[in-house]
Amino acid sequence: MEHEEILKAAIEKWGVPHQLNKLKEELAELIVAVSHWEQGRIAIGDVVVELVDVTIMLGQLGAILSKDTQAGTKEYIDNLFTMEMEEKFKRLEDKIKQ
Repeated sequence: MEHEEILKAAIEKWGVPHQLNKLKEELAELIVAVSHWEQGRIAIGDVVVELVDVTIMLGQLGAILSKDTQAGTKEYIDNLFTMEMEEKFKRLEDKIKQ
């Protein structure tokens, strides 16, 4: 199976509420890992493991949002995401130049 198919299959198997809770759990674990790494308590590899978990769950969130008819179509979500990313990077670039 391709990655996108796996993400959708996970949502179908465990359901949206469970996967949203899992996303929050993985985000919390990443926060703890970054704090521990910053304090020298864990290796960078441990942070990468949590970052991968969060990245996978964010992929599922994208699939959930794309499936939500109130949120819009996948194309709409993708365009909105791209537009927001460009805006955020532009704002960051402007702050760096100040």
